[in-house]
Order: sequence, then structure tokens, then C-alpha cells
Amino acid sequence: MKKKVICILFYMALFVLQAAGCGRETGELGDGGSEKKNYKEFITVDVYDEFANYQGIQSGWFAKVVKDRFNMELNIIAPNVRGGGDTLYQTRAATGNLGDLILINSSNGKFNELAKSGLIMDCTELIKNKDIMKKYGNAVVKTNELVEAEGIYAFSLFGNWDYNMMNNAKQIVCMYGYDEQGFVLAKADGSDYQDIIESDSFYIKVLRFFNEANSRGLVDPESFSQSYDAWLLKYQKGKVLYSPWPWVGQSMFHTAENLVAGKGFKMAPVKDMQIFSFGCFPDGDPTNIIAIGSEAEDPQRIADFIDWLYSPEGVEMNGQANGAAGPMGLTWEQTQRWSILRNITCFWLLLVQIIRQQMRMQISQRCVGSVKQWLSIIPGEWYLRQEKNLIGC
Repeated sequence: MKKKVICILFYMALFVLQAAGCGRETGELGDGGSEKKNYKEFITVDVYDEFANYQGIQSGWFAKVVKDRFNMELNIIAPNVRGGGDTLYQTRAATGNLGDLILINSSNGKFNELAKSGLIMDCTELIKNKDIMKKYGNAVVKTNELVEAEGIYAFSLFGNWDYNMMNNAKQIVCMYGYDEQGFVLAKADGSDYQDIIESDSFYIKVLRFFNEANSRGLVDPESFSQSYDAWLLKYQKGKVLYSPWPWVGQSMFHTAENLVAGKGFKMAPVKDMQIFSFGCFPDGDPTNIIAIGSEAEDPQRIADFIDWLYSPEGVEMNGQANGAAGPMGLTWEQTQRWSILRNITCFWLLLVQIIRQQMRMQISQRCVGSVKQWLSIIPGEWYLRQEKNLIGC
């Protein structure tokens, strides 16, 4: 199999270039230096450098050498200076552009992660005839061996959300009606509480399950080091078979091409599962809030936007993953099947109105809520709008 050369030795290349600039006039070729070309357009190169202690546009004599030779400047992006630890890396990686020139430590699995996610380029054709390959080719080949062949695994895990316990393991625990309360697993109906480190707790059982799966080669070996973003990209590529959440497997993999090909994620119920659910919040869930900042430039416009978000149209456009239908004609079309569903919807709403008028009795909020909940799965104009104007059915 042809070896792919990843541009990982640029740090060495920069050092060689810097040394070549010492004691020579600008523009003179040093031993092994890049051939001089006419770069007409001036560019700024974003350099993501984990080793740098300086951030911003490179200055000084080295910057002049780079400017004269390549007609470009270097914009250093340094996590050591900006702070935030791994946050800067994760944020930039999530956008799909870590930098134009990347200098990282490969010992923590990032090199493997960047190569497989496509965030760094295959430089085989770009440098195959360069002096860097003649002098350091063996080092380049050796470094590329760090990139493992990518396979398909039943399970893939990540550790970004691990706090009081292993989050990925807890997701299977939730299939049996439990959720975490600190270091305790609580049954949704209050009938049982388990110390997570008890030998027979559901949490320990799941850890043993993953350990057995790993011994059989079913767990992605990068699980111990990969980030959430790298984990997510594997679902997009169809490299993981188990998805703990529908907004991962379905959202990332259910492209038009995959669905046409008959590929996708589907619910696979476990025989004895009792899925944990937080239930409904009749008075709203105060855990998450939306507010207007005290220094907002146009608070009225933002207030109008919030009002729209909670309108039938706003809910339709902004539903959580897999729930937003989007604009009609752009993301979905009205078909004959929809007309039939719409007629059924109107029938049920009209029946509710007749019962209200003729029987003169209040339908309990719970029943109405059940009707609304059933109707809400139908795409298109929202049932709330139809309920208010039955003539439009």
C-alpha cells in the first residue's frame, strides 16, 4: 500500500529555513533550500503552534526572510498564550480548520486524529521531490506509521464528558431506568438507589460489558484518547455501529445519499430495557434559560426574535436534531400522503371541537396534551395553528 506523507515535519523545516537565513543575503539559496519562485499574491498563513510562547504576526528578521522568499507572513496561534488548554484545539477543530500550518505534539493521539478527520493534508505529491524528503525521508515515513488504519467498530467512546463517572457507560445504564445523582444511580420511580461502585450495580455491569467487547476487538482503540469532535466525525463516515443518542447517529449519517442506498441508524430495542425519561415540565424547565444581555445593542429586536422562536413557525424551524422540518419547498414537499395525514389531523381536531360544544364538558388538559403530542409528529403547518382555525382544514 502506498505510504501517504503527512506534513508533520514542518517544525523541523522551519528550523532549517531559519538557519539557512543566517549569514546569507536575502534571496540566496541555502543548502537544501526551496527553489526560488515568484509568489505574486501576498498571503497570511495561520500557524497553529502548540509549542509557541508568542502569539500574533511574526516579526523581526525571520519574518523578513519569509516575506522576501515566499511573499507571506506568519500569524502564530499559540494555545500556551491564549490559554484554555485543549479548548482552543477543540474549538478550531470543530470548524474544520485548525490552521494553515500545524505544529502539534503527536504523543496524545492528536496526529492520528487530525489525519483521519481530514484536518491535515496528504503532502505526498507536494514534497516527494523536495530536499526535505532526501534528507529526512526516513523520519517522515516513521512518523506516518503513527497513523493507524481506520476500521469499523461496534463501539467508540470519548472522555470529554466524564466527571463523576464514565458518561458513555452511563448511557446504557439509562436504558434500565436509572440516572446519576452524584455517585449514586437513582431509579426514575424512586424504587431503587445504587452506589455506582457496588459490585452488582448497573454501572459496573456496563463497564464489564465494555471490557469484554474490547477484548473481542469491538471497541475503537482510539476511545481512550480521542476528542468528542473526532468521535462525531466517525459517525459521519459510518465507522461506528452503536449510537447512544439519535442526534448523533441519525443526524451525522442520514445523508440523502446514505438513505437512498438503504443505510442508516434505527432503534434497536433491548428486550428488558426500561428507558429513563425526565418526563414533561408543565410549567417549563427552569434548568435552561434564554435571556437578553444587559448591554445588548437592540434588545427589542432580540425580544422579538425570542418571541418568534416560541411561535409555531419558530418551533417548526428550530426543533432539536431530527425534529426540525424546515421550510416547505426547501427541505420537504407536500405530497398526497401528507394530504391524507392532514385530513386525519383536521378530523381529529374537528371531533375535539364537536365534543367540546355538544357535550359541554371540559376535556382535561392531559387528554388535549395527548392529542397535541400525537399530532405534533406530522410535518407541515403546525397543529396549533389548525386548532385555532378549523375552517382552514
